[in-house]
Amino acid sequence: MTTTPAPGCLVDESFDPLSPEFLADPFAAMAAGRPPVFFAPSIGYYVVTRYTDVEEVFKHPATYSAAAAQAPLVPLAPEAQQILLAGGHRPQPSMASLDQPAHARLRKPAARAFSMKRVTAMIPAIEAAAAQLLDAVRGEPEFDLVAALAFPLPANIVFSLMGVPEQDYGQLKQWCGYRAALSWGRPAPEDQAEIATSMAAYRRYMRSRSTSRSPRPGTTWPVT
Repeated sequence: MTTTPAPGCLVDESFDPLSPEFLADPFAAMAAGRPPVFFAPSIGYYVVTRYTDVEEVFKHPATYSAAAAQAPLVPLAPEAQQILLAGGHRPQPSMASLDQPAHARLRKPAARAFSMKRVTAMIPAIEAAAAQLLDAVRGEPEFDLVAALAFPLPANIVFSLMGVPEQDYGQLKQWCGYRAALSWGRPAPEDQAEIATSMAAYRRYMRSRSTSRSPRPGTTWPVT
């Protein structure tokens, strides 16, 4: 995140991906004749919208760093920071926000949990989970694709790999949503404390699971 754009970079003062207008209809906002690359002061980031440019970024990690991938958009209130620290949260780079060679060091053990053999064996379970989620919205004239499928499907599969009881899926998804809001949202200071409390609860749950039973071979526990 930065507060000033590079010299010569186009700036779009009106672009705000967290505004009610954008969230209500992002397609209309992105079709408003914006350039493929511009700086958005509302979030302090460069915005890349064209497929070929996004592909360029992903293919050249030595040029485009991931260090800010999980940096909060807004400063954390002191109360929220204290709640997180008391809950055992120690902010540190994760695999998603590390550049090479540190990224490879964490990716190698994580990759063992998703070997080709294991992923292939998961196909029937993934297909059954997707069918169940789609059946839930069958006949609906319209539905939220993220809420109905794109969020619960990978979450449920990962929870099953971790050995989480199915009855706890809903609670864990709620906690994960809170974490996303704290990192990539713009919560008010009074809301940050509530979100931090939920994140601390998530950590307590995952630590209790990891200490009460041994996970399956190759399973990793995301408690950071």
